[in-house]
Amino acid sequence: MNFIRTTAASMIVGASLLAAGCQHERSTAIPPAAARVAEGNGLLTYSAGSEGTVYLFNRNANEVVISTPLKKGESIVVDSDKNQVLINDRIISENTLRRGDTYRIFFAPASAMGGNTM
Repeated sequence: MNFIRTTAASMIVGASLLAAGCQHERSTAIPPAAARVAEGNGLLTYSAGSEGTVYLFNRNANEVVISTPLKKGESIVVDSDKNQVLINDRIISENTLRRGDTYRIFFAPASAMGGNTM
């Protein structure tokens, strides 16, 4: 009986690790200079402190959903419940998000990329 419990517990832990391993940290399409500035699966926001490029990464699908320039002071809002991405209250993308997936926002300042992104 103890063997069965130990085996079952090992299988549960293994399955949990396997499921957790399906989420990716970042895409190779996101430059190393880009810092993670937000993460979650509902409403995410970020306001740029400088000019640069913002990347929206879906951890579950291991894909960059959006890559776009941001000017200093501009804000990106990611709302997976409404399936919208907005910059300064202007919709830039609809129907590209999946409810329940985990998203990360990365930001690379233009100065870190060796120039201006605009």
